[in-house]
Amino acid sequence: TQPDDLIGYVLLKYISAGIQNKSAGSPPFKNVDVDISSDMYTQLTMFSIPFPPDIRLSCIFAWVSDTALPLVLIPTTCGTGSEGNGFAVLTNPENGDKKSLRCNAIVAKVSIVDPDCMKTMPKHVLAAVGFDALCHCMEAYTSKISQPFTDALALYAIDLIAHNLVDVYKGRGTQESWEKITLASTIGGMVINTAGVTLAHGMEHPASGLKDIVHGKGLAALTPVIIEASYKGDHFKFAKIARIFGGITADDLAPKIELF
Repeated sequence: TQPDDLIGYVLLKYISAGIQNKSAGSPPFKNVDVDISSDMYTQLTMFSIPFPPDIRLSCIFAWVSDTALPLVLIPTTCGTGSEGNGFAVLTNPENGDKKSLRCNAIVAKVSIVDPDCMKTMPKHVLAAVGFDALCHCMEAYTSKISQPFTDALALYAIDLIAHNLVDVYKGRGTQESWEKITLASTIGGMVINTAGVTLAHGMEHPASGLKDIVHGKGLAALTPVIIEASYKGDHFKFAKIARIFGGITADDLAPKIELF
């Protein structure tokens, strides 16, 4: 039995309890307590999951659906890319646990991406969200599940960010510069919807959840180190990004990103 199977086992218990509650006439949203049996405890401890044998797990039971009220999104920052994907991020304020929510139901029906809605961002916000957008594109491009379509879009967006973000940040960006940055941000959201993110995002989410670090700043601290440790896995792709930033080979990328 694998850990994913164990999670499924617990979820089935949730669902079973929820169905019983619904059939008894209780509301469709119901607090459900589920006991973990002794055999379940044994399997969990095999995977070093520290659950005591008498634990009772509670959850909010709800009927699951792939539909929702239509969303019309107007981004006011150019970083998350949420206007182009089905991702959201939730943080539990009690324990700092930060998780991604991925669901087709939250893909926007319409996204209005207008740089004029973003020009009042403070510079520190612009820098952070801009670097987040860059990471979305670089991570999607170097992802193990990337594909030719995401590669082409990601490289295009990396180039847009590399040659426009600094100008926009320093106040010398034109309207066209702003348009290119906002386009790149939306592309970043779209490519991670298919190719996903990699280690930088995986390591940053726990850090910002636990220590209240600004997401983009956390990525800026982690990304050069992670590139340095990762580029040997795909010299060609990392070198291609490096050349966009003025480098030549894959080992030029980390210093270029650190100075960006």
